[in-house]
Parts: sequence; structure tokens; C-alpha cells
Amino acid sequence: MGATGKLLVADGNSLLYSAADGSVRVRNISTGAEIILAGITSLQNPDNWQLTGGYVYAEAFGNDCPSQFYCVYQWDQEGVKINLSVLSGTGGNPNKITLSGHDGFLIWNSGWVGVLYNQLTKAFTLLPPGQSAPVNSFYVSNGSVNYYYWYFVLDEPFDWLQAYSWSSQTQLSTAMLDFIPYGVPLQFESPGSIQTDGEKIAWLSGVSITGPHIQSLTWQPVEGGPSSSLAEDVGRDAPFLLSDGVLAVLEEENGASYFQVYLKVVTLAGQIVTLSTDSTVRLIGNASGNVIYQIPTTNTVYRWNAASGTVSELINTIPNQIIMSGTYIYFTQGSNNAVYQIRLQ
Repeated sequence: MGATGKLLVADGNSLLYSAADGSVRVRNISTGAEIILAGITSLQNPDNWQLTGGYVYAEAFGNDCPSQFYCVYQWDQEGVKINLSVLSGTGGNPNKITLSGHDGFLIWNSGWVGVLYNQLTKAFTLLPPGQSAPVNSFYVSNGSVNYYYWYFVLDEPFDWLQAYSWSSQTQLSTAMLDFIPYGVPLQFESPGSIQTDGEKIAWLSGVSITGPHIQSLTWQPVEGGPSSSLAEDVGRDAPFLLSDGVLAVLEEENGASYFQVYLKVVTLAGQIVTLSTDSTVRLIGNASGNVIYQIPTTNTVYRWNAASGTVSELINTIPNQIIMSGTYIYFTQGSNNAVYQIRLQ
């Protein structure tokens, strides 16, 4: 990719990356074919890249965006760019926009404006106002989208969050009363507070207004029933990923005289397994029954497999970059950012 090249996002065997010449490209790893995205130079600060079914999405400042705010853009399988914010009738937004795309659908919102885009039918559906996670905010079942989001409720002295589920089949929202993150100050923003994989829902809740920020991580089947939580607090905005029934979380304890990190997984059977207590551990991805993480102090990238319950070394060095998509791992090494692919079995 060159010294300034960068991995952006992957979708199975397709990789989106920015090249050293400033272009952004989609590469099919199997065939080697590449598509160069048109109109990149007309955009400022493109971000939150998504890739699903050969279509690319991003938010950016653009000359064709009303008031030159943030707009959502799509590039088709030929690399042709269109402005989805304008086509949807929602226009630009002065705030950053959260995008989440998979299974042929894209959802974006900025807290006040939410849109569901069907890649096949090219149809737009306005969503209720609220915020959602940048990953795993919805799942698709029999062509129906089930979306989870939260909304600030002003109720002095505590400004709290109410969580909802929305179905494209009924076009209705349902208040999830058991999912209220309590005691949350209005200025608090928790990326990834609610995630779903179609089997479970997981959410962070509880932040004190004064003193240390403390949250708990809770999960429950999507159809309802008993919920479970980690016995201990996980720290503010603890990174977690939910996929295929497996929950991975990077938990932090930050005391007056100590700092401790735990990488844990909740297995399909509900068992809680600690993968690492190294303070440098970083959660890379969780998909298809594999949790990928790296530990710089051991100079190693590891894989935990849900089927076997075992940990194995995946890469015996720390890459420049590493991303995960399903059973595919992409990483770069060297001064020219050579790209490597690993297919997990």
C-alpha cells in the first residue's frame, strides 16, 4: 500500500484501503481486481467507512452537502459516488454521523436524524431519533431489520437513557425498560452502549455523576428472559464486541494506586473466561466464534476459538495495522505496509 497507505475496512474477501497516492480502493483478494472510488478529492475528512456487498459508505464534508455539513456517501460496485443524505431528504448534519452497514443494509444517525437504507431496493426509511452503536446495532432476520438505539430523557437531577428496539416489519419502537442505563449525565456519550448479534443483546449501564465512572456489562437473549452480568464493574466505556453468541470485553480497574486490565469472553454456554490480564492487551475483533487480540509486551497476536475453547498464537509480531471481517484477518507489515490475509478455519 505504500508508507502512507491504510487499511480501512473489510467485508469477507474484499478489502477497502487508502493507497499512498491518496486514492481509496476496493480490492478483491481472490482475483486481484481493484475498483478506485471516484470523487474522493472532493470530500474532506471521510470517515466511518463501511463495506457490504461490494458497496462502500462513508461520512464526509462535501461540496454537494447542504451547508457543507457532514453527509453520507455511497460508492457502487463500479466506484461511482452518490450523496445518500441528499437522496434521502435528510440533508447534511453539523454533527458526526454514526454508520453501521452489513447484510445489504446501512443505518446512519447523528442523534436526531436516523435512516435505514436498503441496498437492494434503494429505499430509505426514517428511523426514530436516538443514538446507536457504531457496530452491531442491528440484525437482519428473514429480510426484516431489528434495530437497537437509545435516547436521552431529561429528568433532573439525573438525565438518563431509555433504550428501544425498532422493527422494519412493524415500523414500531418498543421501550426496553430493563435496558435503562441509570444515572447517566446528559453530556455522557457511550459508544457501543447497546449491541446485538441476533441471538443476544448486550449493554453497558450505570455511570456515577461524581467520583469514578463505573459501568456494568449485562446481556440477555433477544427474545427476552433472564439477564446476566459480570460480577464486577468494567470501567467507563469498556470496549466490548458481541458476535455469534460470544461476548468479548476489555475490562479496566483504575484504582488510586493500581491499574488492571482484563480481557474476558462469555462463551456460548455462559461461562466467563479470562484471556489476559496484561495491561497492554487490545481487543481486535470478535466474529464467527473467534476472538482476536494482541499483546504488545509479548509481541504476539492471539486467537481464542469458541468451539475448542483454546488460545493459539496467530501472528508472532505486532502488525502496523490489523482488522477482522468474519473469518478473514488482514494486517500490514514493513515500511511499505505490505498487506497479508489470514483465513481462519
